[in-house]
Amino acid sequence: MTQDTSSPNTVAAALERLHKAVLEVEGGWIPTVWTCSDGTAESSLQMSIGEAAFQQVGMFDEFELAAHGALTLRARLDLPETIHGVPISGEALQLTINSLRPVDIFHDGRRVFGDHLPVVASGPALIDVLPAIAPGENGELRIDVLATATPLDGQWATSGLTIHLTTPSVRERFRLLDLAHARLMLASSFAETEQQKASVLAAASLVPGTFTAMTTAALATALGDNNDMRGMSSHLRWLDEVLNSYRIHCVGHSHIDLAWLWTYDDTREVILRDMRSVLGLFDDYPEFRFTHSQARGYAEVEASEPQLFARIRDRIREGRLEPATMQWVEADANQPGGPAQARQLAEGRLVLTGQPRHTTTSVPCTRHLRTCRQPATTGQSGRSNGVLPPSREPRLSERRSLLAGLLVGR
Repeated sequence: MTQDTSSPNTVAAALERLHKAVLEVEGGWIPTVWTCSDGTAESSLQMSIGEAAFQQVGMFDEFELAAHGALTLRARLDLPETIHGVPISGEALQLTINSLRPVDIFHDGRRVFGDHLPVVASGPALIDVLPAIAPGENGELRIDVLATATPLDGQWATSGLTIHLTTPSVRERFRLLDLAHARLMLASSFAETEQQKASVLAAASLVPGTFTAMTTAALATALGDNNDMRGMSSHLRWLDEVLNSYRIHCVGHSHIDLAWLWTYDDTREVILRDMRSVLGLFDDYPEFRFTHSQARGYAEVEASEPQLFARIRDRIREGRLEPATMQWVEADANQPGGPAQARQLAEGRLVLTGQPRHTTTSVPCTRHLRTCRQPATTGQSGRSNGVLPPSREPRLSERRSLLAGLLVGR
C-alpha cells in the first residue's frame, strides 16, 4: 500500500504501527489455559496478554495466593507453526518469567529453573525450556510457586507472576522492530533542518502498512538497522552523526529495597548475592563500572562477610566501584520531612567516611560525597531544596548537596 507522504500524520502513523508491532512480537506466545492446584483441589485459570513493567507479558485473569500458600500451575505446550509470522519449528523454546514469589519450573518433569537461595522474587530470567520445538504438542510446562510470607493479592494478583514464551528468531524480529521504532522516534525528535525533516518523512513513508505477512528477512530489507542502512534506515544516516555528539554513561547499579515483600534475612542474601556477582564481573570485564547507592548495604556486607567487604574496598580505591551516594538507605524524598532527610545524610556520611558510629564501616569515598543519588524516590517534597539545594547542572535522579560540602569541610 502506498503511503500518503504529504500527510502531516505520516510520521506519527508510522511510529504507531511500529509501536503496535513491537508490543505484539514482544509478547511472544502464551498458553491461555492452565490448571491450578493447591494440593487439595484443582481449578482452571485463563491467561491473556497484558502490560506489566512496560512489557507485554502473559498474566492470569484471576489469580490470588495467600501468605504461606503454594500453588502448582500446569499448561500444555500446543504451539503454533508460527509466532507473529516467524516459523518456529526446530527453534529453542525460551521462557521469560517475573515473579514476586520464588518458583521452580519444569518441562515434562525435568527441572529447567529453580531459585531457592535467596528465597525471594524470581526474574526477569530467560530460560531455555526445550532445545527444539516440534509442530503441535510439545509436552507440559509446570510452574511451582513456592510458599513464602508474601501474598499475591490486590495489585499483585495479576502482575505478581507473569510469563511469556519466545524463540531466538522471534526475539530477532522484535529487535528489528524495536530498533526501527527507536530510530524513527529519535530522528523525529532531533530533526532540525528542512533536509533532516524531509528525510524523516521519507523514512516514515517506507514503514510497511502491515508486518504479519512479512518474513524477518523482508522486514530487515524494509527497515534496515544500525549496521545495515537499507530501506527506512537509509534516510536516517545523519542521525548517527548527531547521536555521536552525545556521551552516554552506562553504569551498573543495584537497586535493593531493604524492606519490601520479603524478610530482612532475604534482604541480606540479596545484598551479598549482588556484591558477589558484581565482583565477578569486575574480574571478567576490566572496563566494567558499578555503583551501589546506600550506605546500609556496605555496612551489611562488612558485618556479614568482612572478606567480601575488603574486595569491595579494593574496587572503590581503583575507581571502578563508585558509591555515589550520601544516604543511609535509598530513601524516599517525597514524604519524609526535612529532619528525616538530614538524618539520612548524616548517617550515610558517617559510614562512608569511617566516622565513629554503631558500626565501624569505612568506605574510602570522601571524594564522592558531593553527590546525592536518589534512584528510588517517588518525587521531591517542598522541603528537599532546604536540605539538598538543586544543582546548577541538574541530572536525572541526582541532586548536588551543599550540605554534603559542609559536612566534609569543603
